[in-house]
Amino acid sequence: MKRSEAIEQIVNVLRLTGNHFCDDGRDLQDAERILKRLEGIGMLPPSAELKQMGIRDNAWEAEDEEK
Repeated sequence: MKRSEAIEQIVNVLRLTGNHFCDDGRDLQDAERILKRLEGIGMLPPSAELKQMGIRDNAWEAEDEEK
């Protein structure tokens, strides 16, 4: 999973709750803060293959620039 995909999923949850929807970019900022906090307290990214090394480790997949 890409880090941006995790952010999108957090934004979706914030919007689904209904009491936190902001169409001014605040959801995206809050999602980023939530994910940083989770990473800060020890949540690891999902297991992904690091292609340059040919090993599996906990790391966010590379972001593509084509989005």
